[in-house]
Amino acid sequence: MNEMAALLNSMSNEKKLFVIKYIADIENHRVFKDYQIIIDNLNKTKEKELSNIFEYARNQRQKHKH
Repeated sequence: MNEMAALLNSMSNEKKLFVIKYIADIENHRVFKDYQIIIDNLNKTKEKELSNIFEYARNQRQKHKH
């Protein structure tokens, strides 16, 4: 997870948000457990800012169904 956080943190904010929104663009977050695992692991590695962005992206995606 540290590698993922390092990669995301090395990106511009615009690119980072694009990647996170892309990952968040799944049909059913309740079925796709890996998304919550990403958030949990980011929290464990003290990457709270990234974790918050992932949570925000998920919440936005759930509000705007296709």
